[in-house]
Amino acid sequence: MRVIEIFDSVQGEGALVGTPATFVRFAGCNLKCEWCDTKYAWADDSEIVLLDYTEIARRVECGRVVLTGGEPLVQPTTEMVYLMRELKSRGFHITVETNGSIVPPDSSMYDYVDLWSVSPKFGTSGREEKLNWHAIDTFKKWGPKHVQWKFVVDGAPDLERMYQLFWTRVFWTDKKWSIILQPVAHRPDVAAEAYAHLVALVANDRQLMHDRRVRVLPQVHTLIWKGRRAV
Repeated sequence: MRVIEIFDSVQGEGALVGTPATFVRFAGCNLKCEWCDTKYAWADDSEIVLLDYTEIARRVECGRVVLTGGEPLVQPTTEMVYLMRELKSRGFHITVETNGSIVPPDSSMYDYVDLWSVSPKFGTSGREEKLNWHAIDTFKKWGPKHVQWKFVVDGAPDLERMYQLFWTRVFWTDKKWSIILQPVAHRPDVAAEAYAHLVALVANDRQLMHDRRVRVLPQVHTLIWKGRRAV
């Protein structure tokens, strides 16, 4: 598998923010969004290390592991399944961070992954035409116990587009979803300002303020480390 970096840190996004984890960042992405904060994972071949699943698993030491990217589901399916199976056999909690545009290619992944952090891209990402509703509906079927929805919001137009695309199709059907809203920090030094702007938008949105599923969270690692890698 094509790996960019493996490192220990704490989860900086989503419902598990603050929990210690080993991060495995895979190279390659099928979307390449306009404001992506890990463009280095799109892959300059000079930075890629080719590792099999046994070597990756050997380097995981924390009780939680986050498989991220890039987009981890573009890796070879058989190797990814073997990695998940090995990690689960050793008792690790597994999170997969995905853009939600690819249907998990092997149904056994459902048995191994504890949390799918699904972050569909639309609006200012520049990749809305790549939305895969079959994939989104698949994650929806797996239910709120195993799936959180994370929306990256770059201003009021993205909030409105989120409503138009997802509220009726996904969130009216189940009242237990984790709905994470996260700001876009176009530069690391404006991360706090971007978060404050998103909080203000939500505070003025009556529906979001009354929805107990919603959490407005920053990218904690961006606030702290200002764009440094592997932290």
